[in-house]
Amino acid sequence: MKYTITQNLDDPRIIPFLLNDERASIYHHPFWIRSISKTFNHKPFYLLLEDDNNELLGLVPYIKLNNILRGKEVVSVPFSTFCNLLIPEGEFDNIFSFLVDKFGKQFTIELRTLGNLHNSLPEFSHSPEYYNHTLYLSKDLETTFDGFHPRSVRGSIRRAQKNNLTVYKSSSECDLKIFYELEFNLRKRILLPTLPYSFFKNVLDLLSIAGLVNIYIVKKDSIPIAAAFVMNFKDTYYIEYAASDKKFINLYPNHKLYWEIIKDAHNNGANKVDFGRTSFDNKSLAIFKEKWGAQKKIIYFSYFPSKDLILEKHTALKKILTNINSHIPDPILKIEGKFLYHYLS
Repeated sequence: MKYTITQNLDDPRIIPFLLNDERASIYHHPFWIRSISKTFNHKPFYLLLEDDNNELLGLVPYIKLNNILRGKEVVSVPFSTFCNLLIPEGEFDNIFSFLVDKFGKQFTIELRTLGNLHNSLPEFSHSPEYYNHTLYLSKDLETTFDGFHPRSVRGSIRRAQKNNLTVYKSSSECDLKIFYELEFNLRKRILLPTLPYSFFKNVLDLLSIAGLVNIYIVKKDSIPIAAAFVMNFKDTYYIEYAASDKKFINLYPNHKLYWEIIKDAHNNGANKVDFGRTSFDNKSLAIFKEKWGAQKKIIYFSYFPSKDLILEKHTALKKILTNINSHIPDPILKIEGKFLYHYLS
């Protein structure tokens, strides 16, 4: 076996490998990696494990970046909820040695995984950073529905139905703009930058080629009041970003939105709906997801050689932004997202 690095995201071996590896997610997909690279001008590559006949035995996608606050890094993968290593566990330490030999110890190596790699990578520091919530769908939709909290979820879905909300899905740029304004306003309310519009546009353009992305819009009459940016790959739907207009929250648009996505996932043969990541301190969001029956796992960030300086700078920047963003006009906030969001991801 041997390790190699390729910057050819069109390597014809990659997609078949991902389709056959049950651990593979949308975050390993070349189109997702290319979207990040195209938006932020970071350098993407795959670390490949090959046999003597150049058949793929494993892979890990990485983004190589160099920024002021975090220094030189190879990250698997920024802007992604998680990105598990698609190689035999016994090879984890060999990956580490290969990357250090390739990039040198002046680089920080970062991994984002479901599950703690402490035993496999003792040279790294490992930190629990977020929850990931996943709803496992039953074979029939009624059983899935019966698993929801009776009052908080099932009752709210019924109330949303009585409010005559409508939902449709689309992959058009017109509807992307509707989603983006709702997402921007949500991030504005919590005083943090949003991802730049160009990122969502790049993801939509690339993943829609393969039918792996849709935007779901909830309307009251003709007014968009909630939206979600949803990706799908193999047996999983990923509710990657979702936002709603707080003026209409009493109409239960989020419950309508999530239920329609779940129904669509079920109708298209999916087994899981990934509700995305949740900060440990965002207890209300965690409760919301768990009342749908979504099961939580801890996302670990693993760093070499040290996480302390990175987290210290991350916390300081977040504090500064929340102090000043209430005074910044919208056009400047959108520019801020383009240049600063990746420092907080």
